[in-house]
Amino acid sequence: GQAQSDVETGALVPAPSPLEPPPPLEGTLFKKSGLPAGPGLFQLRSVKVREEALEYITGKGEVRSIGIREISKLVLQSAERFEFSVHTSAGRDFRFRANSTTTLSYWMVGLQQHMDYEAQKQRNDQAASIRAAVSAVQMPAEATAASLARRGRHGEANAARVAGLQRAATIPGGAEIFRETLESVQQEVTAFRQ
Repeated sequence: GQAQSDVETGALVPAPSPLEPPPPLEGTLFKKSGLPAGPGLFQLRSVKVREEALEYITGKGEVRSIGIREISKLVLQSAERFEFSVHTSAGRDFRFRANSTTTLSYWMVGLQQHMDYEAQKQRNDQAASIRAAVSAVQMPAEATAASLARRGRHGEANAARVAGLQRAATIPGGAEIFRETLESVQQEVTAFRQ
């Protein structure tokens, strides 16, 4: 016979190993002004990436921050002028200009590494939540499945339903479906007992 996959047997995927964060970024870039009085004007700004955010200092000395998880994409605008833009999920665009190809590469590659790191961290957090949800309902589910199996053909069908859902709970989004369906089956069992 063929070996069953982890999903088919209901085995949980092990937690990923901890991620190493990319190195912080720091330097100066020219940032394009978004003010109506100065469209197209680039101004020198101190810029850094630390603690999950891209930060720059405004002309008034204020720190402005863009969350790395808010960045939806980086776009090379002009290799000749060393310009790139940062687009956010909220629809904002920030255009920056470096002073050399090396600096342009430093920022674009570094920002992409931070974006990839944050995305993987978010996926790991979601996977941990799913594992916790599955663990929290797995024991009651096993007890419910055993109880249902003792109740004949109808019970066997519900037991199979619970077992299938246990396997489905190991995929993204499956834990919530599993929890809702388990509650439904438990309500049916309660109603059947009455």
